Amino acid sequence: MGQSVLFSAGEGDSVSLRGTEVTFKVKSDQAEGASCSEWVAAPGFDTGLHLHERLEETWYVPDGELEFRVSEETFRASAGACVFVPPQVPHAFANPHT
Repeated sequence: MGQSVLFSAGEGDSVSLRGTEVTFKVKSDQAEGASCSEWVAAPGFDTGLHLHERLEETWYVPDGELEFRVSEETFRASAGACVFVPPQVPHAFANPHT
């Protein structure tokens, strides 16, 4: 079992992915497959369609708007929205603004 931890704003391991800042707060190897990360999606950023064999994903959109593709469905999630995708379901998210 993992250990409890608090990551404050600005803390965690950060990387830049095609102009998008990603901060990993909790990695899946630290929490039996669960994870938490913060994404600041650059305009035009798109993860590309992918899936995870065992990992479920949940997103909370604090402000702005993201476009999601989940299986065959495409929709936009605006500030305050929460999106959940179970394992083995193809999905992607993007910042549609340029």
